[in-house]
Amino acid sequence: MKILQIGVPKSGNFWLYKIVQSVMTHAGLAQDSFIQNHPIHPLAQAWPLSHSEQANIDVLDIERHRCFYRVSSVFRMPIVDIDAYLAACSHVWSHSAYNPRSERVLPKFDKVVYIVRDPRDHAISMARFAFTPYMQLVSPHDAADRKLYLRQRLPMMIRDWVGHVGGYLPHVQRLNMHLVFYERLIHAFDSEMAALLRYLELEPSPALVAQIKRDVAFDTMQQQHPDHVRKGQAGQWRQRLSAKQKRQAVWLAKPLLTLLGYSETAVSPTNLPALPADLSPALVQQTVRQSRRRAYLVRLFNWLNRQESP
Repeated sequence: MKILQIGVPKSGNFWLYKIVQSVMTHAGLAQDSFIQNHPIHPLAQAWPLSHSEQANIDVLDIERHRCFYRVSSVFRMPIVDIDAYLAACSHVWSHSAYNPRSERVLPKFDKVVYIVRDPRDHAISMARFAFTPYMQLVSPHDAADRKLYLRQRLPMMIRDWVGHVGGYLPHVQRLNMHLVFYERLIHAFDSEMAALLRYLELEPSPALVAQIKRDVAFDTMQQQHPDHVRKGQAGQWRQRLSAKQKRQAVWLAKPLLTLLGYSETAVSPTNLPALPADLSPALVQQTVRQSRRRAYLVRLFNWLNRQESP
């Protein structure tokens, strides 16, 4: 089985990776790897990456004109033969936004899993990650602290989230993709895990779900990867964002937040996000257009303000 996982950065991608790896181990599925058999791998294992497993992960960039394999942000090479690359992989990770080449690449996988996280928490996680030693090394910036980082980049991060999530949603049913929600993994792990196992055509026995849950416990992952894994919380934006930032984020993402069942004001374990049962490509495209119009209006407003400034 060949599994592709996709998500906006800092949306629980590493957690999903560990979950899928645990599933494959307990199900006895083959775990082939292109990058672990590449000559760069022994060197990459000694690099100061974001976490100790990063050099072992098959990361795929799907771009309009070509695909690339890479190790974090340090090493990247073009893929000449995508079929040969995939023949050497079992579990592939991607952050790539949907584009015309995705139409040809995604169907080559047996299963495609997309993870979604509240964009407000995603932005906070990005701001925290930006100040880790690894990110300071490979992607330096001029923000003095996390608050300033958020003030400078929050609108852009929310717009990127809308574009990424909204880019894949219209194709979920046609390409037989499965959505996992970060908040449901936090508050309803067993049922979200059972749904994922059924999608992977595996029996979601209580024993298997419990074993996977133990394998991917946040306490364990945080001890192993302290700079990459935090506590695993949902709703941090309520305390971390200012009232103005909360309004700004909701304004930009409201159509998609509403479609996916995210609250504008609170996070409740009894009212979790979910994919609508009657989801249609037309509805998603209309929702994304609404969000993009909002983003355009914000950019226009900011531009006009700059023109009026002395």
